[in-house]
Amino acid sequence: MTLSLRALRLSVATPNGPFGALLEFDQGLVVLRADNSSGKSTCVQGIIYALGLEGMLSASHDVPLAHVMTDAIFDPRVAKEVPVTESYVALEVANDRDEVMTIRRYAKHPTISRDLVMVWDAPGISAAASDPPSEYFVRRPGAAQREAGFHHRLAEFIGWDLPLVPTFDESPKPLYLETLFPLFVVEQKRGWAAIQAQVPTQYRIRDVRRRALEYVLQLGSADVAAQLEALGSQATLLAQEWRERRSQLDGEVRSNGGVLRDHPTRPVATWPATPGPAVSLPMGQEWVDLESAIADVRALVASLAVQSVPTAADDRDSVRAELAVLEDRVRSSVAVASREAEELGVEEAQLVATTARLLDLDADLRRHQDLRLLRQLGGESGAGGLLPHDCPTCHQSLPETVLDEATAPRVMTIDESIGFIEQERQLFRDLEQDSQRIVEAKRAKLEALRRSIDESRQRIVALRNSLIVPDAVPSEADVERRVSARSRLQRLLALQATVESHLEEFGHLSADWGVLQTEIARLRALDFSAVDGPKRDVLQASLLDQLAKYRFSSVPVESISISENTWLPTHEGFDLGFDLSASDMIRLIWAYLLALLELSRAYGMHHAGLLVFDEPRQQMASPESFAAFIRRASDSRAFGQQVLVATSEGRPELDEMLGDAAVQVIDFGSGKVIGPEEPAAD
Repeated sequence: MTLSLRALRLSVATPNGPFGALLEFDQGLVVLRADNSSGKSTCVQGIIYALGLEGMLSASHDVPLAHVMTDAIFDPRVAKEVPVTESYVALEVANDRDEVMTIRRYAKHPTISRDLVMVWDAPGISAAASDPPSEYFVRRPGAAQREAGFHHRLAEFIGWDLPLVPTFDESPKPLYLETLFPLFVVEQKRGWAAIQAQVPTQYRIRDVRRRALEYVLQLGSADVAAQLEALGSQATLLAQEWRERRSQLDGEVRSNGGVLRDHPTRPVATWPATPGPAVSLPMGQEWVDLESAIADVRALVASLAVQSVPTAADDRDSVRAELAVLEDRVRSSVAVASREAEELGVEEAQLVATTARLLDLDADLRRHQDLRLLRQLGGESGAGGLLPHDCPTCHQSLPETVLDEATAPRVMTIDESIGFIEQERQLFRDLEQDSQRIVEAKRAKLEALRRSIDESRQRIVALRNSLIVPDAVPSEADVERRVSARSRLQRLLALQATVESHLEEFGHLSADWGVLQTEIARLRALDFSAVDGPKRDVLQASLLDQLAKYRFSSVPVESISISENTWLPTHEGFDLGFDLSASDMIRLIWAYLLALLELSRAYGMHHAGLLVFDEPRQQMASPESFAAFIRRASDSRAFGQQVLVATSEGRPELDEMLGDAAVQVIDFGSGKVIGPEEPAAD
């Protein structure tokens, strides 16, 4: 699972003929030496561009190449700049399976897009490729996942299976190559500020630096984190399905005038829950469960079936009696519904007030956090306009102090205030959830009451009509009672079947939820110290050994360790970087990235086996430190790895630093890297 550079070709077409550069690379340490502003950084940028990795430098889609590849190039034969009409970068790479791939990507062309990548599965620079290329796209959605995406092809060529990782958009995305290569390629302009300084954030991947490190290091904990993420996604989908099914069931019950009780709003691992879900329906002045309602209506239907239909005259007394009962029941139910509506209004107002209070607390917390930040930054002016000076209840202006200093109680610190506000927010969040449950229950009850009132009023109309028809006519009230009872029984039986079907499905969801939670708990309980611990020890030993040789001095070298959580260098529990001199930060980057490369020799890792450093001697790092660094990098040859260093060091100084180290030096002297390839046009 490695990648090595075999050859780089920079080609520029102009009206004066072609310009270009050809670089062929060995394994091990390769030093590309040229004077400043000669084009060596263009070579590094060309490698990045050919691999489609400019997204690690910036979210911009501009070509990250010097103007000599895109606009105009100086022609020394005519002593003036000439326009660039076409240009491309070609890169020949190999993997550890002895496969070779040649990549060509245009930087400027009248018809070919920069997002098109041509690929030959053979040498195309060191030898002539005869077959036509395959074509891929880059810097477009799907470039890392689809068959026609170049980064999908490149990851396959290296031997990586890019994992899906969580994002701030709540939809997992691949761990893009642009997030990994800052651990292998350090570009001059942006890469020397910190370890992983170039990691892009535009992909909205959560903890992107840590995710990249975990993948490159191939940590056991990283595999578990990926599994936990996948299980978490499954749990989210299952919880969503649970809520949707519950909403469907609740709607079915409400459409039949009932109320769904004791049904969990979130998935549970034990089913049926305790108390179990139930459906309540109004029967007269009482609420009964669904089974009792079906039994009562079935008994009524059976009783009516064995009775003959009375005439209007025969049924008048019972009709009048039932009419009186129903009218009294409607009056009573209307009064109850009115009280329920008032109580619902009070609860809704309480919910609105609780939500508003939560918003106020959120704003108050932000103000206190901002004030704390200002004070941490050295501000001494106090709260200023951040904290309100009025009463939160009556909004009248308050004085700075209400009590004399002698009698005033101790005022809470900013941290204490933040802690208090957070506790208050939790309390009001709980109150809001309780209030929402009460409001939903009261709305359901009020809806059922109103439906019952409507049904009673319809029955009253039928009863009154039966009192005014001729005596010999069959009783309309009795006929309506029979039809209504049969219809009611059919609806209740249909509702019962629907409820049973839903509850059976909830049983399956509950079982799946239990399996998910058991597996999540098992994974979270795993201890990877025995697997990842030795790897961390080797990484730390390599880092400290290098720092000592590089004359690192900002903090005692022996006080530095690799964090078990971030896998980055720390000092006294804090990430190393804030207390370092500029030159020691450069030494730290050298040491850490080389330590990762060296670690990959002993452990299975997703390391490319390649490092590219553009002008690594930054911030006036001493010649002795730089010499120790490049000699250490030269060890890569013995392990089939590659380290490319682009530098403007003078050749005599460079030779002295290298000594007898095994190294390939590509020296452009004082000339330009990209030069004319044919005589100038007349």
